[in-house]
Amino acid sequence: MIQNTIIHYDSSSWRRAFLSWEEKFVKDFTFRGITVSQFPSRSAFYKHRTRVFGKQRGKGKYTKALSNNINVFDSNSDLDADQVPDTGFTVWDASLLLGMYASRPKIWHRFISNLNKAPGVPITTLELGSGTGLASMLVASSKAVQHLQYSHIEMFLTDLPALIDFTHFNVEKNKQNFPNHITLNLHPLRWGNCDDLQSLPPHARFPDVVFGADLIYTQDSNVIALLVETLASLVRPGCVAVFAVCTEHRVESVHLFISLMTQVGFDVEVVSATTVHRALPATDDEFRVLECWRK
Repeated sequence: MIQNTIIHYDSSSWRRAFLSWEEKFVKDFTFRGITVSQFPSRSAFYKHRTRVFGKQRGKGKYTKALSNNINVFDSNSDLDADQVPDTGFTVWDASLLLGMYASRPKIWHRFISNLNKAPGVPITTLELGSGTGLASMLVASSKAVQHLQYSHIEMFLTDLPALIDFTHFNVEKNKQNFPNHITLNLHPLRWGNCDDLQSLPPHARFPDVVFGADLIYTQDSNVIALLVETLASLVRPGCVAVFAVCTEHRVESVHLFISLMTQVGFDVEVVSATTVHRALPATDDEFRVLECWRK
């Protein structure tokens, strides 16, 4: 008689949801050689920058270039319309899953195998809502990406204007992990904002691969619609947008996202969390990866 083997996926060994407040919002976090700083709020981050770099450099170059006369520390500022931007200053579990999934050699090769790049034209990736930058940096530091034969890879990390200095702070902390043929660039990008899209550098305007981790937790359907609108503008036919989502947050928001993506011309493939990466065991009750291929 054949017996069925029951496999238990215990995510408590790696999930940050089980950590203390200090471990999630104060201490640096290190994973696979990448170390990122974390803060409980953006004001705490800018205060830290001021202590480290002094008052003149405390704001950071992106904030100074964007703010003009707008107070970026004001949660009602037009510069940053997100009502909960402080969520971007900590590492979310889905960013680990996304970075490790996209770093698998077979997965990465599948993402780029049909690009037919001309000589000298770089492969480009763009991450939406980068936050700490961990997901893209895990991909950039992986052997799967570093061993590519292409002459150059440009990775663009984007987020709300008031968070992009924080992402840059962490990228600078880890720049020794990236070889010379991989460039990490920072750029503010608000979903649905035409000016932000048009101001992207040429190679970032239509990236080859788009990433996103834990971006679909909101109960605001308008935010999800803006995300889908942005993806429809960025992703060309034959290219892919890859998302890691926590299904514990709001599974109905994930369903809405998939529905809207299919309406604008994407085939959405749902990857079981049990198959994402063996170093990060998880169940489908916790996570999924969504591969969104533009028709």
